[in-house]
Amino acid sequence: MGSGQPAPDDAQTEWGRMTDRIAFILAALIALAVVLDLALLDTGATLFLMRKLAELVEYLAFWR
Repeated sequence: MGSGQPAPDDAQTEWGRMTDRIAFILAALIALAVVLDLALLDTGATLFLMRKLAELVEYLAFWR
């Protein structure tokens, strides 16, 4: 109590942070996956995932 600093909550712990570096790496990996899918699979996997994502959004909208 005498340290003068507030205790970190769960969202601010070292393992719970989404840093800019992590976000850029994830974005680069997703972009690379889409480019590889376009080059090798003629967008089959990307189209499949986008359709499944649309189904998930529609399903979640039901629970709203």
